Parts: sequence; C-alpha cells; structure tokens
Amino acid sequence: MEVFGIGGSGKRTAGWYMDGNWNDWFLLPAATTPLPDEEIPPGEERIFTLGKEIWVYSTVGMRLPLYCSEARLVCRQDGSWQFNAFMRNTETDGDCSFDLYLRLHDVSRPFDFRLSGELGAPGDKEAAQLGRLTQGFLPEARFQEEGHYDALTDQAFFREVFTCSATFTIPPPGWSSYITPPTEDPE
Repeated sequence: MEVFGIGGSGKRTAGWYMDGNWNDWFLLPAATTPLPDEEIPPGEERIFTLGKEIWVYSTVGMRLPLYCSEARLVCRQDGSWQFNAFMRNTETDGDCSFDLYLRLHDVSRPFDFRLSGELGAPGDKEAAQLGRLTQGFLPEARFQEEGHYDALTDQAFFREVFTCSATFTIPPPGWSSYITPPTEDPE
C-alpha cells in the first residue's frame, strides 16, 4: 500500500507499507499538479488517457473480443471537452454495438462520459457479408464526442477535475450473430 500526503512544510511526501512494515516517508519530486489551494494557470487542460487496453469477449461464434486500445478525454478551462477512442471488433461471426464510459472520481458535480458506436464483423465470413459491414460500419474505427460543460469554467471545479482520477469501462456490448444454426435431422 502506498500513502501520499502533504507535510507540515507543504512538501508532497509518500510512504509505503509492505510485508508488515512501514517504510520511511520520502519527498516526491516537484509535481505539475497543483495543490488544492494553488491557482491553475489560464489555458491549462486536463487529459485523461486509457492506461491499459480493455477487452470484452463476445457471446457469439468464436468468442473473439471487442477492444479499446486507446482512449482520451481532454477537459479545458473554457468549458469545452473532447472524448475519443479507438475501438476494434475482432469477432468474425458477429457485429457489435458498444458504450465506452469514463467516470471522474472525487469531483463535487457529476461529470461522466459515454461514447457509443457500432462496429461490423471483420473478414469475409457470413457476418461480414450480411451484417453492418455492408452498411458501412467498419470493424475498427475512431469515435469522438465533444461538448461544453459550464462547470469547467468554475476555477474551483476545474481544480477538482485537474487533480481527480478517472476510470474507463465497457459494459457487455450488444452482439449480433449471423451464424446459421445447424438444421435439425427430421428423423
């Protein structure tokens, strides 16, 4: 377990606990994230990025995954935000529709995002010949949403956004299967 704090002198410190022992506190290097009472310079933006790919396995065919390999949210002090992600469907037996969520933690106002989209099945199997690929939905694409949130123009709220953490999640997507079930023996 790691613990972070602000010492009496205002310096940022950290310590850790491992194998039943606390280790000594140590000073952290100068950080770019301001302390709660520090002013954030005008024009600053907060960028949240996906740290590790998200994989969600399909419920059809070969059970290959939908995955998000990169995602990014940019919040600006002028109130604007932009959320984009690169998504890929690798399930050759089905199309999918998805929602990618980003939740900000430890902010005083709700500020969650949803990026939705549809992806066709890759390859030349039946799903690609009958499904969303025929309607122009590719197996992989970059999706983007942008908007304005007045609360970001409030210095105190932007400070919360500037110092908070975020979580990216994909609930189970909707899969469309094009596998033809085997015909029953008419015995």
